[in-house]
Amino acid sequence: MQQEKKETEHQTILDKDPVMDAELAKEKKILVDDLRRAGINVNSVYDLVDSKASLRAAIPVLIKHLRIKHHPRIKEEIIGVLRKYKGPMMAADSQTILDNDPEYQAMMRAKEAEWAALKARLDREEKPLVDDLRKAGVVVNSVYDLVNSKESFPAAIPVLLKHLRIKYDHRIKQGIIMALIDPASVIGFKEIYEEFCNNPAASEEEDHVNFQMKWSLGSALAEASRIETLPIVLELLRDKRHGRGRENLIYAVKRLPKKKRNVLLRQLSQDPDLSEIIKKAKLKFS
Repeated sequence: MQQEKKETEHQTILDKDPVMDAELAKEKKILVDDLRRAGINVNSVYDLVDSKASLRAAIPVLIKHLRIKHHPRIKEEIIGVLRKYKGPMMAADSQTILDNDPEYQAMMRAKEAEWAALKARLDREEKPLVDDLRKAGVVVNSVYDLVNSKESFPAAIPVLLKHLRIKYDHRIKQGIIMALIDPASVIGFKEIYEEFCNNPAASEEEDHVNFQMKWSLGSALAEASRIETLPIVLELLRDKRHGRGRENLIYAVKRLPKKKRNVLLRQLSQDPDLSEIIKKAKLKFS
């Protein structure tokens, strides 16, 4: 069932920064709006990669945005598109623009220093968790090594459950939760359930950190559930106080017989917080 942990791209502890995510989203919108004004109907610069239409009108917009103040990641995305569609010469020309852009280079140096300092702080904070995992025979450098693995780590689960209750930077805490999206986490159903209930519902737009935390806890709880604990999960699914944090709990419903499952899904589909995830779940349950 491992619906989130095994489908995500490779992640590191530095990827979990909702403040940066929000800033990037704003900057990406500016670029997308410019592309739309040029007659290119996209929702993301990466839509250009899959487009079969001519990119002639997009090139001036992309070059323009290489020259203005943007986060380095935005500029790297632009170069990636230019490299794919216009060949190494266009990519080289674009890179030259960035190499000769003192503001971009200063921003990159500042960002690299900031990331290095953050990584050092998080490594120090995560060390007790890593040490405990190694003592349990799980040799990792970060909890995200577990998140990125397709293997199950039964020996890690007691350690993760212990550290689930410890106050950590949200990036480390998120890694612990995501590592618990593992069939072996069945032994920690009670602890994950309590953590889910103790985390209040949050809006994705207004409090992305806590929204993502509860959403991932829902994934871990679904993974830890079994037929005997399913009534507890179903009770949570019906409790609207938990908002969209309930979304991934829907995957636990797969443990029901098909007829009962479909009846329940029809009932829950009337809940606006669950309707979209149920549409996806139906495809997986069919």
